[in-house]
Amino acid sequence: MILRNPVVPISLADQVKEMGFNNDSTMAFVRNAGASFRLKEIDLTGIKQIEIIRAGGRNAGTPPSGTIEMHANAPDGFLLGKFSGEYTDKMSFNITPGSVSGIKDLYLVFNGAPIRIKAIRFGEGD
Repeated sequence: MILRNPVVPISLADQVKEMGFNNDSTMAFVRNAGASFRLKEIDLTGIKQIEIIRAGGRNAGTPPSGTIEMHANAPDGFLLGKFSGEYTDKMSFNITPGSVSGIKDLYLVFNGAPIRIKAIRFGEGD
């Protein structure tokens, strides 16, 4: 898939590990630490920032936190960027400058508290 819309719905994820989906696949939820999924053939040309869009859900007494990493071509491939901290409605991180461009398979890897995800937004940064 070549990126045409900057927002990629979670329903396009494949090679899913330790994650589940709601009935219509508009939301995915992380079951365990080490969960991951792939977004196939994403064009990273000009992309400098990635935003994970969290789906609404149950409110926890303490805000959940964790680490989300994005790797190129494999779950343990080249690290493109990383978010660490408290989960919010939108969690952003920058792509390592000059690290990659062109079409890549992207893997998001989750460690920490469970999270529900609706979409991934790709942008040129601030």
